[in-house]
Amino acid sequence: MEESGHRVRAIEKSVYEIEFADGRKLKVTTDREIGKDRQDLELMGLDHPLVQELLGRYKRVPAEAIGVAVQADQSPAGVVSLWFVESHGKAGERKGKCAGDGG
Repeated sequence: MEESGHRVRAIEKSVYEIEFADGRKLKVTTDREIGKDRQDLELMGLDHPLVQELLGRYKRVPAEAIGVAVQADQSPAGVVSLWFVESHGKAGERKGKCAGDGG
């Protein structure tokens, strides 16, 4: 997101603040339990508009051209990989799933 001028920072466990290039800020969580208990957060899942926008953008980029670099202060180093898999059935049905691994 940084190439678009947006910044993401962790503000507590499983809670992040996204600051967009135009100055807007959005607090999100990836934890469903936290998301349902707090009105000040949006749940960041596959159906979130921002995730849909990013998936749409990066689906059009060849796999060999996609890479991410993250820099964080006072955080342990790690690697995150993410895949979006879409299957197509004989009757034209489509199913998509996002899967990831981090460590």
